[in-house]
Amino acid sequence: TLGDVLNNETSYPYSLDDFATFLDQTYCLENLEFWLAVKKYRFYASNFFNSTTSLLMSDVGDVPEIPEDYYFDDASLRGDTPAHLDFLKQKLSDLITTYILPNSPREINIPSITRDDLLTNVFQYNNYHPSILDPVRNQVFELMQASSFNQFL
Repeated sequence: TLGDVLNNETSYPYSLDDFATFLDQTYCLENLEFWLAVKKYRFYASNFFNSTTSLLMSDVGDVPEIPEDYYFDDASLRGDTPAHLDFLKQKLSDLITTYILPNSPREINIPSITRDDLLTNVFQYNNYHPSILDPVRNQVFELMQASSFNQFL
């Protein structure tokens, strides 16, 4: 399944690296890169929103956990909520300027209503919770499933 590939639970010729190569050749790599960037953001945010059990439970399904060999040292952020929140703001800003804003360098193909809702959440309501990325992440997952994954197989 696409979930298995994205979790890197498959081997050649159906590994995550093979899927990335295929997406690169078909000019759709930004979808995978966005999906992985959201996964990292969710990991960073889970450290900040530590008491949010629903965030961790929602990772169990189609969204894999960060691999054991991934290391992010947040020691400089521990006990300093403003610094950690600034860190989250920067990571989300990077995501938005790279993948979401119109004419961004790696703009993903999502409906304008979804794009507008996300941008409103971030810029008008200052919402940095990773759940605001769920509609976009789910649409990108569906897009990869419908348009790329079957051709990859």
